Amino acid sequence: MQKFLFGKNNDFMNYFTYAYSLKVKSFKKFVIEKDHIINSKAYDSAKTSFDYVSIISKKKYKNMVNVETVCSFENFGAPLIVLAENKINDNGKIFYGKHFEIVVYEEGLNVWEILPTENELDPYKVNLLASKKFIVNKNEKINLKVTIHGDALHVKVGYNELDMKSNFPLEMYIGVTACEGINKFYSLEIDEEQIKD
Repeated sequence: MQKFLFGKNNDFMNYFTYAYSLKVKSFKKFVIEKDHIINSKAYDSAKTSFDYVSIISKKKYKNMVNVETVCSFENFGAPLIVLAENKINDNGKIFYGKHFEIVVYEEGLNVWEILPTENELDPYKVNLLASKKFIVNKNEKINLKVTIHGDALHVKVGYNELDMKSNFPLEMYIGVTACEGINKFYSLEIDEEQIKD
């Protein structure tokens, strides 16, 4: 089991790299605070938005794995665990290929499948695979737990659980993403299960 603590005086970036959606126009990084990492507000002349920031593991993990992050959001947000089948290296920047997002937000859980397309104007096809509605409180630490075995995915937030099946990759990169609001991440645990003969 690997546990990565986010924040100052921790070496988590030895094990992760920044990765981006093919839709982004700017390449932001997390602000590293004492005991967490956080994205920022992004200002333009018309509105206030929020930086999309994502880190992904440098190594791949087997498809028999337990993942848990401790996270939170201010007012609204969508902190998530990302499971990526592949990543695209373009002039030193990493972009997501096919990936899955397990998202906790103020109204519950969503699981998304995101597939690259050949369309530069719309580079991903996005499919909502599963959702569950419940209240998630702002500014409270959330334990988002994900277990993946073959084609089965189990997600748990407190007493709320979601089960579903999909065509998950045999190996995957694992990370976290902040989007749709101010998101904080405190830690990430990755536990590969031993495969018994």
